[in-house]
Amino acid sequence: MGVGNKFPKSARILTSAGYRHVTGRNTKKSVSPHFLLFVLLNKGGKEPRLGMTVSKKVGNAVVRNRIKRVVREFFRQNRSLLTSSFDCVVIARPRAGKTSGAELTKSLAKLFRPYQKSIGT
Repeated sequence: MGVGNKFPKSARILTSAGYRHVTGRNTKKSVSPHFLLFVLLNKGGKEPRLGMTVSKKVGNAVVRNRIKRVVREFFRQNRSLLTSSFDCVVIARPRAGKTSGAELTKSLAKLFRPYQKSIGT
């Protein structure tokens, strides 16, 4: 496993202040049927960071943990493709609880597409 495939603590948003900062006024927001994505350029950071919120409205603990695993795995695998270091917060919508992992991954891919490096340039 290479360095780019790990998901260290430094790649996570851990504090409520960090979440509030990313979901603030000067943030880019993207919406899909399953997720909300807030993205803010991280000026001092060296790598992209992820925070996620999955409320009880989405489902029971088993469903919420499955969604968190899918989001973490997607971010871990695609982190090296992101253009610059930014902080992002993914918020699961209630519809995500009734959706398969493959569909959730497709939805995340569409949300993160504008922030990925263009291949071949």
